[in-house]
Amino acid sequence: MLNRYRELVGKIKFNKTILKSFTYLSILQVLNMIIPLVSYPYLIRVLETEAYGLVIYITTVVSYFSILINFGYQLTATKKIAQNRHRPKKLNEIFSAVIICKLLLFLCSAIIFVGLVFVFEAFSKNLTLAILCFIVCINDVIFPGWFFQGVENMKYITIINALSRFISLALVFIFISKPEDYLLVPVFNFLGSFGGAIVGWYNVKTQYSVKFFIVPFFKIRHYFQDSVAVFATNVTAVIKDRSSIIFIGALLGNQQVAYYYLANRVINTILALFFNVSAAIFPNIAKSKDHSMLAKTIYYTFLLGLACCLGIVFLSSFIVKLYGGQQMLPAIPVLQILSLTLVFSPVISLVGLPLIVNSKYGVYYRSVIATTLFYLVCNGLLYLFDLASIYTITWALIFTLLVELVNRAYICKRVGLGHWIFSDTTKK
Repeated sequence: MLNRYRELVGKIKFNKTILKSFTYLSILQVLNMIIPLVSYPYLIRVLETEAYGLVIYITTVVSYFSILINFGYQLTATKKIAQNRHRPKKLNEIFSAVIICKLLLFLCSAIIFVGLVFVFEAFSKNLTLAILCFIVCINDVIFPGWFFQGVENMKYITIINALSRFISLALVFIFISKPEDYLLVPVFNFLGSFGGAIVGWYNVKTQYSVKFFIVPFFKIRHYFQDSVAVFATNVTAVIKDRSSIIFIGALLGNQQVAYYYLANRVINTILALFFNVSAAIFPNIAKSKDHSMLAKTIYYTFLLGLACCLGIVFLSSFIVKLYGGQQMLPAIPVLQILSLTLVFSPVISLVGLPLIVNSKYGVYYRSVIATTLFYLVCNGLLYLFDLASIYTITWALIFTLLVELVNRAYICKRVGLGHWIFSDTTKK
């Protein structure tokens, strides 16, 4: 009887922690939805489509450096923090090693960035804008969001990110008033995020007494190697997510980029709410390995994603007019096509968790590599046969996501983890 009582109390605490993390993440994502809804219509009108399309294009290219700097630590470091949260010395080691790794990766990114300036005309012709966009990557080095997620205290991430976004938004409305002010966009993005990163670092030191120290090289190498597969997976996943903007910008021009970005921004703000589910349950699943809860989450996430997809299709015209005005009407079909990602992407993310939790990094990585190559081949064929348009490139992304979902579910079943995603969801 006493054991059953303890088990019940443990489950209540378990679910309460997940609910708390999910609530804070959802509050943050609601803010992330509201603030762009306010800033985007203003910027697209003040900066005009061509100038803002240029900012989006260079920001998207530079965002690949953020992936390099973060290097998969959002998963691997979060997992290690969750498993060692009650070991102060180990927390110090993990925190210090990850920060040093990120700093070294930032220096590597700077070298690559210099090479891009000499190779790509878009960077050399807009050097100031490119440099300002790259500087934003400093925040990826110092903001310890992965630490707070690992200790399942999303309160600080929510507060810090909310304040930084409101600061950036205020600066945009105060100082950006004409097309020539487009250089201020990355400046304000950096200032808001940098302030939040400093506050986050301070809270790690004061709230959790974590100390930074120089970690021996062999330990830095250990944490680096542990994240290689996840990093490679993130890179290939981001290729599918962001390369559409690069393809469209290179082949169709900055105006088409602005159309795609509007639709993609709407979808991604909604997707962020879905991905909160993965972020909220991951630390607990990493500890408990409760596959039945994951299977139920996948089932209900799919149903909710389907409902959201239908809602976006029905309201697409209203959303585009509200968000970008009459000049952005060509974005309506793009938004309708991209709405299908609400069905596939959240489920893909959840179906991948069994592989991560059970340290099947290699097979996980190979599956993502395969679908990314499939995506690149699709776009290559569109280019070769002169079929590339904003709509065909978008459909190529959707088709790739479908292939990835089927492939990842098959791999889970093949490696003996099928019960994680195919459990009977009718059981309570």
